[in-house]
This record gives sequence, structure tokens and C-alpha cells, in this order.
Amino acid sequence: MTKKPLGKEALLDAAETLIVERGIEGASVGDIVRESGHRNRSALAYHFGTKDHLIRELAERMVTGADEQRIEMLNSLEAGVAHPSMREILVVTIAPMGQALETEEGRRRLRLLAQLAVHPRFHGEVGHLIASIEGIGRCAVHLVQRLNNLGPEIVAERIGLVSSFALRAFADRALAIDDGELLGSSSENQYFTAAMTDLMLAMFTAPVTARADL
Repeated sequence: MTKKPLGKEALLDAAETLIVERGIEGASVGDIVRESGHRNRSALAYHFGTKDHLIRELAERMVTGADEQRIEMLNSLEAGVAHPSMREILVVTIAPMGQALETEEGRRRLRLLAQLAVHPRFHGEVGHLIASIEGIGRCAVHLVQRLNNLGPEIVAERIGLVSSFALRAFADRALAIDDGELLGSSSENQYFTAAMTDLMLAMFTAPVTARADL
């Protein structure tokens, strides 16, 4: 039996593991190539051009893969309810992150995405990527419709702040589980996800302080 040749996926898998362990700058091209099983350092250049291009494709793989569950839940919700509540939309929005806590791979991807979201070279692109995928975009439309009394600037600001808060919170929990600080049982993860929904709802609907009142 011939061994299946190595390709892009092996490099992406290796980069995902190493970047979580060592950070974006700490995972070198040579390390990624060796971890992937490729013998030739030029394999990364052949498939991606540069390490940064590999990381961008890795981010796209993580984000779009998680969106499948979100789209399925959103389709079901919209089919059954004419006007879903904000809480129902938030449940759908963060469900994939809650599910990701259940597996080592999912936790690794939460931690990696949180790294990319604050990295000076990637944070803008990751933000645009997340906003561009179908499930997130559809959830955002629902949220904007329910927050239209706040004005577009405040709505945009809150979506950005709440999204960053949620990703960081799930990534921190993923790290705590991987480090053995938390058991991370399914029931505990479900409770955490529900509590995050409560917090996000409160953040979105908090009173607005007018500049004139400062």
C-alpha cells in the first residue's frame, strides 16, 4: 500500500498545533515543515507562498468550519419563529464556541483564533473574515435590527466589543481546561455557554451614556 502524499492539510494541521503551543512568532517555518512530515522546507512556499499566507488560510479553515453548525441552527430557528429574540440569536451565534470546548481540537482552535484576533498583522483580517461568513453575517443582521434604536455607531461598537469579549472568554476557558485547571465537563461547559449568553445580552442592551452627560 502506498502512503498518501503529504499536502496542504498536513502543513495547516502542524501550524495549528505549533502556533497554539509556541505563539505565532515562535512557530518557525522550519518547525511547521518538520511537524507536518514534509522533508523539504520549500513545501510551505510551494503550497502557501509565505507563513503569513498559511496562517490566513488556517484562520479561514477554522472560521468557516465552525459556521456550518451555526447555519443549521439558524435555519431551524428562522423556520420556526418569525422574529427570533435577541437571546435566541445569541445562542445560535456562540453555539459553535460552546461546542468547541468539548474536544481538544476545538479548544486548540479557540485559543489560536483568539491569538490571531489580537495580533497586529492579523487582527483586522480575522475580523473581516469572521464578519464575512454566512452564519455570523445573518446573526449580525438580526442583532442590528433589534438594536436599531441605539444608532449605527453604537451598534457597531458593541458588536465589536462583545465579539472580542466572547472569543477571549471561550479561549481562556479552553486554556484552563487544557492546563487541567478546570475539568470542563459537558454540563459545566453548557452552563458556561449559557452564562456567556446572559452576559452578552446584558452588554448589548446596556443603557447608553450620552457624551453630554460626561
